[in-house]
Amino acid sequence: LLAASGGNGATGLFCHNGAPGAAGSDADSQGVPRLTLTLCGDATLQANVAYAFAAVVRNPAAAQASPMVNVSASGTFAAAATMLPSDGTVLGVLHGAAPLLVITPSFVEREVGQR
Repeated sequence: LLAASGGNGATGLFCHNGAPGAAGSDADSQGVPRLTLTLCGDATLQANVAYAFAAVVRNPAAAQASPMVNVSASGTFAAAATMLPSDGTVLGVLHGAAPLLVITPSFVEREVGQR
């Protein structure tokens, strides 16, 4: 996990195998990868406080479709899974707002000449 501006120290609240500032990763029952954040020992999240953190995600070199990306939480409260938006044009790229979409660029070259 990486610190984010205005994160209020959120990265230090999560542990994985006893290591602070770490997240676990595994797959669900259908093989879909997931990132798991677990609060360290006696850590708590305070009400009405915004917490933020970042994670590095690297796309492959080859084209890939945008996978479904859901954000959910569980614990002593209920928070339904929320799907990230996957449509919209960004910087002129159709569906460029789709998370983790990788498009292999292609160019059409034409030559016109006269003698």
